[in-house]
Amino acid sequence: MKKGKFKLSKSDSNSFHFYASSIATWVTGTDPEEVLNRIRKEDNHELMHSLWFVPVPEDSPYEICWYAPQVKGAVFLGTYNRQ
Repeated sequence: MKKGKFKLSKSDSNSFHFYASSIATWVTGTDPEEVLNRIRKEDNHELMHSLWFVPVPEDSPYEICWYAPQVKGAVFLGTYNRQ
């Protein structure tokens, strides 16, 4: 994974998380590489998946619409394939 232009520390991890989704499943976590690895393992199909930065704690309730988190300040980071 390419290194991003912003840096987050583990001490910030209670105020954000990453959300990845495909048409088959979704995964959340505070480490983007771990989230991508988990969705690749859980998704038995060779589907594309999207990654989002979500600026609320991982256990916060929010809506998902068309595979995207509905949270003010959420940032779409990209679409990835399984490779």
